[in-house]
Amino acid sequence: MKVSVIVPIYNIASYLYQCISSITCQSYVNIEIILVNDGSTDESLSICQQFLVRDPRIKIISQSNSGLVSARIAGLNEATGEDVLNVDGDDWLSENCIERLMCTATNESSDIVISAFYKEFVGREIVVKPSFPEGRYTNERLKSHIFPTMVFNNTSCSHGISTYSWGKLFRRELLIKHQSIIPTDISIGEDAVVTYPCIADAEVLSIIHEPLYYYRQRSGSMLKSSLSVDKEIKKVNKMCDLLLSKLGGHKFYKQVEVYRFTMLVIRTGGLLGHDLPPENLFSTNLDFSSKKIALYSSGTFGQFIWGSFSNVGLNFTGWFDEDFYESQICGLNVSPLKDLAFHDVDIVLAATFNKNIFNSVKKNILPLVGKNCIVCQPVVPKDLVEDST
Repeated sequence: MKVSVIVPIYNIASYLYQCISSITCQSYVNIEIILVNDGSTDESLSICQQFLVRDPRIKIISQSNSGLVSARIAGLNEATGEDVLNVDGDDWLSENCIERLMCTATNESSDIVISAFYKEFVGREIVVKPSFPEGRYTNERLKSHIFPTMVFNNTSCSHGISTYSWGKLFRRELLIKHQSIIPTDISIGEDAVVTYPCIADAEVLSIIHEPLYYYRQRSGSMLKSSLSVDKEIKKVNKMCDLLLSKLGGHKFYKQVEVYRFTMLVIRTGGLLGHDLPPENLFSTNLDFSSKKIALYSSGTFGQFIWGSFSNVGLNFTGWFDEDFYESQICGLNVSPLKDLAFHDVDIVLAATFNKNIFNSVKKNILPLVGKNCIVCQPVVPKDLVEDST
């Protein structure tokens, strides 16, 4: 069976050769490669054209810059394969990626196949595995094992299934049904509004823990710039409203509402209601006045908290992360976690909703700051998490 590989491309010439090469060199050869040039102004189109001459399986679509959703829809409209694999233009595939995905899809009659992936940044690779066991999940098993924590897992305060549509193999008909109707101005959660409805609509989902896809974390993409609070809230609400309308039924309502809350908090840096005191995000019992406060985590949430809390008058004594080197490369003023030992700190705010990550981080922080220091994480309102599954 043929697989359509869709690659949206916008000004990523530095990474594009590796991406396309990894696709053309796949051990599974019955593929078509659809390169969607979304108005690039660098050498991206020229690189695509060089590959076009060498490989007849390649198609090039050029359009004015219209965004990721538009590029993926354009590619999907040209796809003729029975299955589709989305690949971001700055990522790449292991040589047997498509063969392994297709072998699973064929043997297990799968509508969707999800694998582990490598996350790469400045030469460091970590394996990210699906949170569910390997195996074949029929519709009944999906309902009993996957659906209750697919969008929000109350235990870890994270997604049961990652939102990403890249690296997942979809039946083309299923993807057409859910990708083609996405408004092209969706720019936050644009993968979630495709991935979750597809899974909810699938008859068979297969999960494998072998990493097959390489996700590149670029330094430029690590740096987060926020729109105004009003614009961020509008974009998140539009995405979550669309997701609810596509999932339907009451079974996902609580999960999506927690997803909405966490996304709003992350994207606004905790200033969800404009006048929400920063301490209320972490605990109603905390008094931040006259306290020496440090921030842990320089990821998306940490960056937004650093900016927004500073804007409302909260001054941090320091910003710390175990991944300080990567953060410093991006120009962030982040120190090694071990340097906390040299600071007089009353409260450490850990910018993560994930309970498992927080518990691990707290164990590393407490020996550095002493027993009188409070280490806390954001709090999801109880009325949201109760019966969320």
